Amino acid sequence: TDFGEFKYENGANFRNAIFANDANFRSASFLAPVDFSEVTFRDDVFCNRASFEGGAVFHRTKFEGMVDFGHSRFMQSANFSLADFAATARFVFCHFEAIEFFETVFHDYTDFTGAEFSGRTGFTFVQFCADVSFQQAKFKEIATFRGKTGDSNFFNEANFESVLLPRLNILRFVDVDCSRTRFLGADVILMNFDGVQWC
Repeated sequence: TDFGEFKYENGANFRNAIFANDANFRSASFLAPVDFSEVTFRDDVFCNRASFEGGAVFHRTKFEGMVDFGHSRFMQSANFSLADFAATARFVFCHFEAIEFFETVFHDYTDFTGAEFSGRTGFTFVQFCADVSFQQAKFKEIATFRGKTGDSNFFNEANFESVLLPRLNILRFVDVDCSRTRFLGADVILMNFDGVQWC
């Protein structure tokens, strides 16, 4: 399915749709809200360099193949609550104004390298079942990684090396298992840790 470079001036509603083959949204422009709630993507999804100007909802969306949002721009709020990523998910160098991941599950490698989080960011009860990278990501407003006591958010290595933080308490870890987390080159003194497990 090819929607590449298409301009959606009035937004779009794909709720409950099923994409049986590759879905191409490369360089697409969504100028008004777009809703992908409860959509099932059975194959790979290419959303790299897409622009979401009016907000984007991916509530309970199922991504069964690889997903690439690399270099995309989310200029209003984005919501990936209860979304499920079965394969590799790439958000490299994305721009997020405000984004919420709630009980989202990433089953394979997830890459936020170089991503910019300009607004409130929540990773609440999210499960990263494989390695995840936030290397050189920029957090400009409060970003909270919140886990459940006795449970784990990071099942494998979590890379926060060289993340950029403008001030104290921007990046917060609450009830998270950080025993497999790397902070080399990051200013850990600017982070906040509450109820974190280190070993």
